[in-house]
Amino acid sequence: MLLNNTFSNNITRVVCLAMLAGQLSSYKLWTAHEGFPSLPVAGIFGGWSAEIQWALFGLSLGLMVLNVVKPGKPAVAVLLFLEVVMCLADQNRWQPWQYQYMFMLGVYLFVQSENQRKFGWQFIMISTYFFSALWKFQPAFIYDMWLGFILKRWLHIYDIPSWAFRAGYLLPLVEMVSAFLLCFAATRKWGIAGLSLMHVLVLVMMGPFGLDVNYVLWPWNLAMPVLLILLFNRNSVIWSRLQMRPLFTLLVLVCWGLLPWLNKAGMWDRYLSSVLFSGGAPYMYVSTTNPVALKEMKPYMRNNCRMPNGRAVSTSDWAAKEMHTIPYPEYRSFKNIALAWQKRFADSSARFFIIKTGFKPVYEEIKLAGWQGQVNKPPKTPQ
Repeated sequence: MLLNNTFSNNITRVVCLAMLAGQLSSYKLWTAHEGFPSLPVAGIFGGWSAEIQWALFGLSLGLMVLNVVKPGKPAVAVLLFLEVVMCLADQNRWQPWQYQYMFMLGVYLFVQSENQRKFGWQFIMISTYFFSALWKFQPAFIYDMWLGFILKRWLHIYDIPSWAFRAGYLLPLVEMVSAFLLCFAATRKWGIAGLSLMHVLVLVMMGPFGLDVNYVLWPWNLAMPVLLILLFNRNSVIWSRLQMRPLFTLLVLVCWGLLPWLNKAGMWDRYLSSVLFSGGAPYMYVSTTNPVALKEMKPYMRNNCRMPNGRAVSTSDWAAKEMHTIPYPEYRSFKNIALAWQKRFADSSARFFIIKTGFKPVYEEIKLAGWQGQVNKPPKTPQ
């Protein structure tokens, strides 16, 4: 069946509008931020001037607006190309929502029939919720998100009974069950209701009337319920080989159905595996006695850290100030940040540590000579 332009155009409008809001709220990430190192995929994509980066960003924003007003394949094709180029220039831009939007634009561009295109979008949505829930079934989620963020920081509950610890696992259970409910005609509306309620609660918690944090994620949490209704309310998922036949749909099945399973083995990135609010993310700290670095990085200094000199620079605070987001949470990224620090300050005193939070925090020191930043290597606690 040929494409229903109204349906596909409406999905594309929502995606482009959400992408527009997300990139505007994190505009420093998409332009030439002055201090925090960019993480290009290869040398050819690094060292671009501020004028080039601003021009690419401005052109992309214009194309997003154009596709909100009047979606079309030529405009989507140019937009997707520019987004790929900009993401190759800095891996910090590989945000989960950006990854999802780019694949959804790819479905619009490379898949032709209505049902096949609809299936591709539906599969991306189901995969997002399934893996997001799966990665939350771990103690780090209970410690970081459930106890630390939701109960203590948001609800101000500090006297927590033991049974309440395990109650946190109900959250990913509801998310995973709701993802399964989307798969079947008889239950898809229950899935829409459960997941939409989840997004509403996240917005209440993180929004301006809650903790007022992570505003870069507000557009995504607003767009997802709209996409759920458009894609599933009157449309069942048709599980057939015909729907999976387009080449780009096969790419979607691989990237959203198979590769995320490799995340726990350290073979596929967290943000490309729908690891969302799961806790246990690695953070990088820099311990230094270099006076120039200490003066420049004073706003990002954390005191009372378990570091050699009792204090350290938080690269997460540094990135949040510079780019309105945290560094890309992969070990290769932390290595490149460490190398950029050394180059910038010629700092022979600097020591670089990766900390994974949880009930038992794990500390690992980065050794630039003979890089040891592998997830499965034993941690090295600083002495």
